Amino acid sequence: MDSNRLTDDGLNARNGRDAVLTNTIKTMTIYQIKQLTAETAPYYFSKDSMRFFGQTMKSFKVSKCEDGRYQISAPMKDSRGVVMGESVRYFNPSDNTLELQ
Repeated sequence: MDSNRLTDDGLNARNGRDAVLTNTIKTMTIYQIKQLTAETAPYYFSKDSMRFFGQTMKSFKVSKCEDGRYQISAPMKDSRGVVMGESVRYFNPSDNTLELQ
């Protein structure tokens, strides 16, 4: 039995135990978005990219948009730690991509 397979009632079956309903996710975490975009945007959350912009995973904020996408944002800091702007992307869960607008 595939450990990530959906059962007929919409539950994830893992090791013979039912996990939470897949439809109950209200908002995604930045960690879930990072995992889902590993193939479509492999460098966006890389350690080197985040270090260059003075970001950590905890510095990202996630908010759900009315169109079903999720806005992710984090302040960008220079080498002195001074905020020089904000990086903003929109996560599209239908194709696991990060979009500019």
